[in-house]
Amino acid sequence: MLSPTLVPDLRYGYNRLIRASDAPPATQGFDLTKIGLPAPYNTLIPADIRRFPRIDLANYIGTGFTGENRLVDTHSFTAAATKSLGSHSIRGGIDFRSYRENDSFTSNDQTGRFNFDASYTHGPLSTSPTAPSTIG
Repeated sequence: MLSPTLVPDLRYGYNRLIRASDAPPATQGFDLTKIGLPAPYNTLIPADIRRFPRIDLANYIGTGFTGENRLVDTHSFTAAATKSLGSHSIRGGIDFRSYRENDSFTSNDQTGRFNFDASYTHGPLSTSPTAPSTIG
C-alpha cells in the first residue's frame, strides 16, 4: 500500500513453449562416406546441418523428413492502482505483453536428395513411354 487510499497491483508472468523435433541423433552429422558418397561431397556440407540424405525410390516410402525447433516466449506485465475517494473507487493501469518466437527448421534435403524413378528412363522424346519399372 502506498497510502490507505491508494493500493497498487503489480504482476509479471513468463511462459516458455519449446516445440522440437528432429531425426534420430545418429543421423545428425552423418558421415556420407559410409554410404559410398565421395569425401569432397561430405566436406562441402557443414556437420551441424548434415543428415542422412533423402533417398526416394519409386513406389516406396523415402527417407525424407523435416524437423523443427520452435521457441516461444511470452512475457506479461500488469501495473494497476486503485484509489479510494469517499464512497467511490478509481482504478487504472497498463498491461504489456511481449510474444517472441524463434523458429528454425531442419531437413535432410540440404544433404542431398536422390531420386530413383522413371524421370530419366524415357525414350528419346519426353513423350516416349518409360522403361519397365525395375530397381537395380
